[in-house]
Amino acid sequence: MHVPVHVLYATATGTAQDVAQQLAQQLVLREAQLVSLQAVDDYPIAKLLNHAASAHTFILIVSTCGDGHVPITMRNFWNFIRRSDLPAGILSELRFAIFGLGDRAYVKFNAAARKLCTRLIDLGASLITPLSLGDDSEEGGYDAQLFPWMDSVFDALVLRPPSANSSDEGNQSLLQLRYIDSRSDDRRSDSKWRAGEARRKPSAATFALHDSVLKRTEVLTNPDFLTDGKEVLHVELDVTDAHPETRLHTYEPGDIIHVVPRNSPSAVRAFFELTGLDGEAMIDVSVRETMRQFGDYHCNTGMPCTLRQFVSAQLDLTATPRRQFFKRLAPFAALGMEKEKLMHFASAGGTEDLNQYAYREKRTILLVLRDFPSARPPIETLIDMIPVLRPRAFSIASSANAHPGSVHICASLVKYQTPLRFLRVGVCSAFFKSLKKGDCVPIFLEQGTSLRFQTKRPAILIGPGTGVAPMRSYLSEGGSTTGPSILFFGCRSEKGDFLYRRDFELFLKRKTLTKLITAFSREDPSQKVYVQHRIEHNAEQTWKLVFEQGAYVYVAGAAGAMPKAIREVIVTLGKTVGQLSEASSEQFVKRMESEGRLQMECW
Repeated sequence: MHVPVHVLYATATGTAQDVAQQLAQQLVLREAQLVSLQAVDDYPIAKLLNHAASAHTFILIVSTCGDGHVPITMRNFWNFIRRSDLPAGILSELRFAIFGLGDRAYVKFNAAARKLCTRLIDLGASLITPLSLGDDSEEGGYDAQLFPWMDSVFDALVLRPPSANSSDEGNQSLLQLRYIDSRSDDRRSDSKWRAGEARRKPSAATFALHDSVLKRTEVLTNPDFLTDGKEVLHVELDVTDAHPETRLHTYEPGDIIHVVPRNSPSAVRAFFELTGLDGEAMIDVSVRETMRQFGDYHCNTGMPCTLRQFVSAQLDLTATPRRQFFKRLAPFAALGMEKEKLMHFASAGGTEDLNQYAYREKRTILLVLRDFPSARPPIETLIDMIPVLRPRAFSIASSANAHPGSVHICASLVKYQTPLRFLRVGVCSAFFKSLKKGDCVPIFLEQGTSLRFQTKRPAILIGPGTGVAPMRSYLSEGGSTTGPSILFFGCRSEKGDFLYRRDFELFLKRKTLTKLITAFSREDPSQKVYVQHRIEHNAEQTWKLVFEQGAYVYVAGAAGAMPKAIREVIVTLGKTVGQLSEASSEQFVKRMESEGRLQMECW
C-alpha cells in the first residue's frame, strides 16, 4: 500500500495549479494514493499537522510573486510556519517535495519556493527528492526541470510506470461537457458580457470576478516619434456598480487589478473552422465525478452558455503549447505520420525539435491544430488540454480618493511578428483595443505586496515605462506628507512615450512632487540613457535622501536588467558618495530591503 500523497499549490496566475493538476493525474495513473489536490491555504493547518505526524507525503508546487513574495494562496500558511514560537521539530515526521516556478529575469528567482523549503527543513521536515527550481526564461520554459523532477518524485514514492492496460493518458480528461437541448438566441457581441456572467465564488486559489464598465481609453504614445509601432494605452474603468466586497472603492497605491480578457473574434472563428464544432450549441461544463480529486475548475463565464462564449472566455487559443499538450494530442491523430511527429515532440529525445517548432517559431494552439488536422480529441479532452485564459495583472495607476469610483490602468500593448511572419497580438492587448465605452470588463482586486507606500517618509520613485503606473497612483493620493518626493522616469522619446506628462507637471505645480528627473533612451543616437544613469548623475541628492533622511525607494517596471541596475547603483552611491566600503554598502542596501525601504515590483 502506497503512502498517502497530498499535492498542494501556491499560485498567483494559475500556472502552479496547472502543474499540480498535471502531476496529480500522473500520480493517479501510477496508482498513487492521492488524498487531495488544492491550494495551500485551502488545506487546514491543523489537518496538515495531523497528517504530517501520520507519515503522509506533501508535494508542493510554488510560484513566486513580485519581489520574492509568496502567492496569496499560501500567505496564511507561510505566516503560520514563520512563527518563532513553533517547536523546532514540529514537522519531524513530514516528508515533502517542492517544485518552484520562477524566471531568472527576476532578481529574487524562485524566492518563495526556496524559503519555504528552508523553513520546512528548519521545522524538522525531510525532502524525498531535492528541491527543483523551474526557469520559465529558458527555451521551452520550466519543462526542462519539471519532467526530471516528476520522475524523481515517482521514484521516491516507489511508483511504477503506467501499465500497458491502464487508461490512455490522452483520455484523462478532468472535465465533462454536457450539451443542452436548445440553441442560443442571444446574439451578444464578443466585446460584451451580460450582467453577472463573470461572477464566481472566491477561494484561496481564486478571486471573485466582478464586472466593471469601460469609461474611456486613450493612447498615450505618439507613433510619429516612435519607429517600432509600440503603443501604451490608458484605460479607465467604472467600478461604482462592482460588488462592495471587492474593496474596489478603497484600494491603495501599490494594489493590483486583474483583468480577465476574451479571445479576439478572429481567433475564436479560427478555432471553430479548424475543429468543425457548433459554436452556437448550448453547453454546461463541470468536473467529472471520478476526477473530483483533481480539484475544481473555475470558469470565466457563467453556465450554461454557448460553446462559442465558453471558448471565447475560457481557452487561451494563442498560447504556445507545452510538451504535455503534444503528449495528450498524439493518441487522437488518425494519420500515422502526424501521430509519430506528435509523439516525437512529446518525448525527451524530441526536445530540440519541439523548441524549434513551438518556442522559437512561436506557434500557438491554433497553429498546432492547423498543422495536425487529423488529431481531433473529443471536446471534453480538448478543452481540458488547452490552457485556461488567465487574468492579466496591472498595477493600479489611479487613486481611490482622487478618482472615486474609477480604476485606471496603464497597459503596454503587445504586438510583434513571429519568425514565420505571423502577426501576434497579445490577448489582453486585442481585448482592450476592441472595447467600446460601456462594455463590461471582468476584474478582481489583489492587495499589493511588493509596493507598500509610506506617506510619512521622503520617497524616491523609479518608474520607467509603464512602471510609472503605481507612482502616479501614489502621487495622486498625495505622496509624502513629511519630505520630498523625487520621480525618476524613463522612456524612449520625450515626444513619443512620455507617459502622463501633464499629470506629473501638475504634481510639480501642487508640490506633491518635488522633482521630476527624466531619462530618454533614444534621444541621443550616440548613447542610451536609462534611469540608473540619471540616478548616478544626481548622486549627492539621492544619497542624502536615502542615508540622511531615511527615504523609501520604490521601483517598478520590466524585470531583467533594470531592477538589478537600480540596486547596483544604490550600492555604488554608498561607496562613492557615502564613502562606505564595498561590504558596508552592500550590507546597507540589504538592510534597506529587510526594512522595506527598498521595494521593487517587476514584471
